[in-house]
Amino acid sequence: MIRDVRRIAVLGLVLLLAGCFAYRTKEQRTTEGPMAEDIWTMKVLISNGREPNFDERRRWDNAMEQRIGQYLRQNPDAANSVDVSTFRFIKQVTVGQSDEQVVILLGPPLSRISDAAEMEKLARQYWPAAKTSRSTRSVPDAVSRLENSMIESRLVVTKKTAPAPHGMVAAEHPIGARVGARILERGGNAVDAAVATAFAMTVVEPFMSTIAGSGTMLVHMARRGETIALDFNGCAPRRAHASMFRTTTGISRGLFAWPNVEGAANERGWLAPAVPGSVAGLSLALERYGTLALRDAIQPAIELARGGFITDWYQALTTARQIEELAAAGEAGRVYLRNSRALYRPPTGMEEGDRATYPDLARSLELIARDGPNAFYRGEIAQAIHDAMAANGGLITREDLAAYSVRVGAPLVGTYRGVELAFSPGATGGITALEILNILEQFPKTAVGWNTPAGLNVRAQAVRRAFADRFEHLGDPTQVQAPWDRLTSKAYAREVAAEIRRPGKRGRRDDAIDALGAAAAGGDCTTHISVIDRQRNMVALTHTAVSLFGSMVVVPGTGILLNNGMIWFNPEAGQPNSVAPGKRALVNMVPVLGFKKGKPYFTLGAPGGRRIVSAIPQVIASLVDSGRDLQDAIEAPRLHAESHETLVDVRVGEKVLTALGRLGQRVAPREETYATLNFAKPVGVRVGRRGLEAGLDTLRPAAAAGH
Repeated sequence: MIRDVRRIAVLGLVLLLAGCFAYRTKEQRTTEGPMAEDIWTMKVLISNGREPNFDERRRWDNAMEQRIGQYLRQNPDAANSVDVSTFRFIKQVTVGQSDEQVVILLGPPLSRISDAAEMEKLARQYWPAAKTSRSTRSVPDAVSRLENSMIESRLVVTKKTAPAPHGMVAAEHPIGARVGARILERGGNAVDAAVATAFAMTVVEPFMSTIAGSGTMLVHMARRGETIALDFNGCAPRRAHASMFRTTTGISRGLFAWPNVEGAANERGWLAPAVPGSVAGLSLALERYGTLALRDAIQPAIELARGGFITDWYQALTTARQIEELAAAGEAGRVYLRNSRALYRPPTGMEEGDRATYPDLARSLELIARDGPNAFYRGEIAQAIHDAMAANGGLITREDLAAYSVRVGAPLVGTYRGVELAFSPGATGGITALEILNILEQFPKTAVGWNTPAGLNVRAQAVRRAFADRFEHLGDPTQVQAPWDRLTSKAYAREVAAEIRRPGKRGRRDDAIDALGAAAAGGDCTTHISVIDRQRNMVALTHTAVSLFGSMVVVPGTGILLNNGMIWFNPEAGQPNSVAPGKRALVNMVPVLGFKKGKPYFTLGAPGGRRIVSAIPQVIASLVDSGRDLQDAIEAPRLHAESHETLVDVRVGEKVLTALGRLGQRVAPREETYATLNFAKPVGVRVGRRGLEAGLDTLRPAAAAGH
């Protein structure tokens, strides 16, 4: 019955995504049509035709949840039979002649908790001017008639890339992919191509990554049989401390659901940047594992910054989302907006597009190409950053920059159904992604797929449990004691799987979910590059400015956007991931390399904030369990469950969404569009039978190029 109510949304009748909560007035059922069987309706007439606002709906929602909790405590045997997720707002629609009339549809089985009179009383409590009336059939019958006549279109998008026999680069922008592919074609190896692409991406996708950013990189050198992890994520300045950000009431709607910080100082402005690691990390990777000189790897980025490029719809759309903030940000607006106030316009077919140039950034890149990373950490650029920070109340100094070092070591290794995996270790998303895969592996392949309610339910519980462990334990491994080995062990996965098979009451780990995951906004940020070359060397590189346009701070005269890496820290003191001098925060990057019997198999990663951590293991599971190609695995619908709410791609279908709700998931359907980033944006390269195959996100400009 809830299924039929949800179908109303497809018919265009939804006025609010507030809804109401499940209800049944009596246990008796009629036989006069499925819509009338269990549906009860309450018509609420609000003064002046005003619809309930967000706060009113939330208070109603909270009241309903309190009654549900009280009922379940008094009736513990009902926990497995009562679909808790349906006790929230379902839909509010208008049907009939009066557009002032809000009709609330309520599905089963509220009769076990309340009665119709109490519901009407509550409605008047939350909407004092409301007048209510009840019905059991008229609205559902009207909806049923419409349902049988409505046909709607559906967008279906895919990407196809011909196999490349020798080398291939997958990136989040076609210009970046072409830069890397040209390096491979001229004899460079995978590291050369990845580093050149990363520098170029800071120019053509400047809102996602920056040379003053952070990154995590995995390198596999095939002839040596060696796999290496490079952590060049930002660290807190030496003058940073656990109470440097003053928290206020409420939860941030920024990139992470931390407590609100006064003035959003951990998100934007001069206190938000962490000491950047990008130039150090990319230069070190090239020096140790590449074949090109740094000046040659940076040259394509210099040419793009100085000569410019025609902007596309992607840059226009992304910049438009931040245009007011950029215009108010001074130097950032001058650098990234046309005439400091407008968008760079993409070509229309009838009009040429605008050309974006970044001459200050070109000069900074030339300094790095000439003097190496010292230009950034000890030379002219370091002094410019130091002076700008001092003038604007920031914390980063020349001493912070000079002391920065890249962490190089062994990757975190594991397996999934016989496929060997190398993840980024330490305070990244690798440990959580491997924990998710270990849990999924305890179930048969057919029991964890995306195309069944049961499979999605297992995925959601595995993701949610791994995030709870992440929030409870993880931080910089040099400063935080955490059960690193246990969380990635198969034995622990077996324990968790046993709990999933035996659903019980909420445990203490749910408190971490409530506190840190409840309102996470996702993450429209970051870029990823995957490369495999002729020798089958592999690179997975995730690189970021952290949030969209980072801190919104550009160092005057340099064209360099500073990251906002301090947002990664929990702003409250006393937590594993709290701020401390020189500490590295818990980041979300999940670059991964895959092997079959020791031979290179795939390289994969994604942008998308915390959604990366759930997306990558799901792509791997879809790839390995289905036996299909990487493009299919990336295109397969996914979910995300870092909180009690489970975000699910609507492409799984209404029946599956409804059934998943009945299994106890609080389902939040999400439609991925060209403007959204609900489930991250993976890209990768796989060694296939016919050569190197690309897997690409379909709704962004992600592209592959090879030879």
